[in-house]
Amino acid sequence: MSLHFTFLGRTYGISPETRDHVLVTLWVIVTFRQFDNDELILYPLALYFFWAFIRDFREIFVLIARSYVLWLFPIWWFLSLSWGIETEEILKTGLQLVLTLMICYGAVLRLSPRQLLLSVFIAAGLAGLMSFLSDPTGSTAKGVFRSKNALGTAMVLLWVSSLCMVLDPGFSRKWRLAALVGIPLSLYLILLAHSATASLFAIGTFATILFLRFRSVLAPRATLCLLFLTVGLGLLGGIYAAMTMIEIDPVGQVLHAFGKDTTLTGRTVLWQYATEEIRQHPLLGVGHGGFWKPDDAFSVARRIYDEFFKHYNSNFSFHNSYYEVAVHQGLIGLALISIATLWILARVLPVAFFASDMPAIFFSCIALINTAISFTEVALMVPFQLLFMLFVIGALLTLKERPALQQRPAAMRHRTPPRPRTGISSLSCGAGLALLLSCAVVPSGAPAQTAEGFFDDFDTFDRDRWRISDGWANGSWQNCIWSSDRLWVEEGIATLSLVRLDPAPEDTSAQGTAPEPAQPTDSDAAEETSPPEQAPDAASDEQDEQVPGQVPGEDREEAAPETVYDFACGEFHTRTRYTHGTFEARLRTDVASGINAAFFTYIGPSQNEPHDEIDVEVLTRKTDRVSLNTYANGEPRHGTVVPVPNTTDAEYNDYAFVWEPERIRWYLNGELVHEATGELPTQPQRIYFSLWSTDKLTSWMGPLEYPDRPVEMFIDWVAYTPPGETCLFPDSITCHED
Repeated sequence: MSLHFTFLGRTYGISPETRDHVLVTLWVIVTFRQFDNDELILYPLALYFFWAFIRDFREIFVLIARSYVLWLFPIWWFLSLSWGIETEEILKTGLQLVLTLMICYGAVLRLSPRQLLLSVFIAAGLAGLMSFLSDPTGSTAKGVFRSKNALGTAMVLLWVSSLCMVLDPGFSRKWRLAALVGIPLSLYLILLAHSATASLFAIGTFATILFLRFRSVLAPRATLCLLFLTVGLGLLGGIYAAMTMIEIDPVGQVLHAFGKDTTLTGRTVLWQYATEEIRQHPLLGVGHGGFWKPDDAFSVARRIYDEFFKHYNSNFSFHNSYYEVAVHQGLIGLALISIATLWILARVLPVAFFASDMPAIFFSCIALINTAISFTEVALMVPFQLLFMLFVIGALLTLKERPALQQRPAAMRHRTPPRPRTGISSLSCGAGLALLLSCAVVPSGAPAQTAEGFFDDFDTFDRDRWRISDGWANGSWQNCIWSSDRLWVEEGIATLSLVRLDPAPEDTSAQGTAPEPAQPTDSDAAEETSPPEQAPDAASDEQDEQVPGQVPGEDREEAAPETVYDFACGEFHTRTRYTHGTFEARLRTDVASGINAAFFTYIGPSQNEPHDEIDVEVLTRKTDRVSLNTYANGEPRHGTVVPVPNTTDAEYNDYAFVWEPERIRWYLNGELVHEATGELPTQPQRIYFSLWSTDKLTSWMGPLEYPDRPVEMFIDWVAYTPPGETCLFPDSITCHED
């Protein structure tokens, strides 16, 4: 539910999703670079995230149960209280580690991968911009950071996030323009930092992003590429062996070029000390804080501090996550943290490889970077360290939703070619800079949530944008159950289908969310302009907006069966709510009595909001017409039926409605066909596509006549254009409006 407050006589509103996005972004900004008195921001934020974790624990527990391996090391950490020396330090840092994981779970529950990517880009962009402005010539080689390595690592994050956003058509133009500026800025600062690690990361992540993004293009040549890569590595190995035989050390020369030596700036010396300490306390270690005690004049730590000219009050480490853990938590702790690390990599990398989704690719780069850094720095299970938190978040995001799209059966493939489609190139960007987060509050009377425009041509299915209804039904008038198997994406077409279940499933249940509607009148006009009230996706809404008795998220699969359905049908909707603007889609329907194919927007009591709705519905028994309708505060308004000359099943038709504060206009194939004024919807709504059947609403939709084959609805593309913007894609009606 949106929050509202009054300031200087004006009422403002902020949605929970926007609020959490702003707070997570603020957290990332503050943790990106430490500064004086930053605890004045971090502590209140940490308190809020802790409260949010408790508030949402029921939903978060599902994620915890599926990622329990992340908690094995923290549990072992607290067990070390029984043998560790610095018990107070163990307890304090352990609680911070637990809070760090809690923040990761909360961020994953409340935000999408694309929102988290945007938060990182904003924080890294601000740090990069400040570094450039403070030292444009690079005289200090560290910008606003305390060391060149810190600057280099931060700019690698800007580099990776910028590349991923530029290649992601799911972001708006202004963010992709900002990301386009971030690419040269980050590269310039990486070069100024003169950091070998950052330079290698920049090259490696660039290759990784391009390969994963365009893997499908490279697939036919994969064998040849692998052959050349193998031969190339073999040649490099042979050259290196030959050079060492004539006493030339190429590795040493490269390290020397970056100001390093063959001991990796003393790291190998530290690792020798760590090995000796592990031999003395192999299994349990000495507990956190038990080794680094330079105040003890006879300790090994004192000798190391003296050897490396460190002040006794400064912090130091073995510059290797695994040595650090083995010394303090023993080989058992090392095994547990290794299991957690391998589990994260096993969750993140396959998703990026098979999905070619830019947020997934971003988090795969984070996983690779953090894993590489873990061999030269302490980067695993570190409280409040941003890179480690993103490492964990990437894995948790893969658990947030089970895979919903199934490969389309061969027998059900598209039977007629779609009309040619135009879209936005993934590289169509210009110049500009928009690095600051948009204002989260808006005046009352304006939209309660500002949403970015988008054009989705379904070349891939964007799980960040869309959520699929699965395992429940709207109400008793619906004789089909929503199933994720009834949606697939192939050749740029999203297809919803309705099929007979034979035998009926035994593990599904009806989760009715709205009272059964009264039957419409028998007149043809009344039938098609006064549809019953629907409550789409009530059970799959945000977890804090569910109706009592519903089973949210994946828990629906565990609900006790109450109703056996004869059919399975399909529906999906946006995660974001949209308000005034232009909504467009290109659709083709099937033909069959008793079935409804709909493109509409909706919000209602299941989300603790008044029932508002804007409809474009095809009752597929009569494909020569389309029904247009609205609901305002639960009351049907402005219904009409519009003829479709080419019929909805013969070819694709373009449907659009322009929602303004004072009117709504519907368009069919670019022509204005209906206009509504007066009492209109006011609440931000989600965009839905659905295909469903009934055996009760026969006077409205006709008797159900299943044709003994899948009934299908095809969506070529969909777009939303905010007020003030035009022509997100060439076929948009906004390109031709006065």
